[in-house]
Amino acid sequence: MNNDLQELFPDLIQVSYPLKDSSYHWYLNKQHGYIGIPKESINADQKAVLEFFLEPFTLNTDQLNMTAVQNIWHDLVYRGNLNRLEEAGSGSYRFIHFYLASNDTSRVDFSAAIHTLFPDAVLCWKDRSSGVVIEQSTVSMMTNKDFGAIIDTLESDLYAHLRLFIGKYYPVDERIVQNFQAEETCFNVLSIANPKLRVTSFSQAFIDLILTGQNQQLCQSMARNMLGSIVNEMDLVETIKVYIESNANATVAAKKLYLHRNSLNYRLDKFLEITGLDMRQFEDSLSAYLAIRLLEGLEEK
Repeated sequence: MNNDLQELFPDLIQVSYPLKDSSYHWYLNKQHGYIGIPKESINADQKAVLEFFLEPFTLNTDQLNMTAVQNIWHDLVYRGNLNRLEEAGSGSYRFIHFYLASNDTSRVDFSAAIHTLFPDAVLCWKDRSSGVVIEQSTVSMMTNKDFGAIIDTLESDLYAHLRLFIGKYYPVDERIVQNFQAEETCFNVLSIANPKLRVTSFSQAFIDLILTGQNQQLCQSMARNMLGSIVNEMDLVETIKVYIESNANATVAAKKLYLHRNSLNYRLDKFLEITGLDMRQFEDSLSAYLAIRLLEGLEEK
């Protein structure tokens, strides 16, 4: 198709991200990034036909003011353009989803405050009131408790209502868009179910989502996101399940599993390293248990 278009429009260009040039009509091509055709080279009938095959793309004001890194992540998570995976870099990242009820002035202040709190993070706006902060995993990271103080400070300084969803860390791979979308949908569902929601962690959000009794498919996606590759390590999953069912008593769990306590602790630490869930914390252990039981139920059907 691209060759046919190139013959029809010789001055067509293909780029990873659309240029800040209003003289082009831009179209999203998920296999090849973006296609730009000079407006003077295409008539109304051709444009109408082309839009049956390619998704039109319009740069808004926010996108025009984005940095190169913001463009990459915005294109990846909000457009689902997996061609930009390599540009996003390596390592693990988490998504801090937010909703800000404010005017444009406090919105500008919010961006400045975020860059002060997370100097190396990437801020992407989805629309005029919501977006995501993308934070890379480092040695010194803010904990979920830290965000309670942060939201108090921001709301006081900005005179605005703020909601936050603190996601979990994911590697940059082909599942990252799917993981992002599941978290974003969960955030939206919980915001409607609980308008007073201010800040929630991935674990707490998963528990609350289960309690709403809504969207079983989303619950399953969140459970898979939570456990990650652990779902394929049956011995480790069984260890976690028995440990929780033993009321987090390591001695009792080790006896049931015929393990030395050191071996049990090693498995707990491994689970924490891979999933970010600490089985010695009630909220994390409850969410892990619910996720395990939910996925076990699917396998039995």
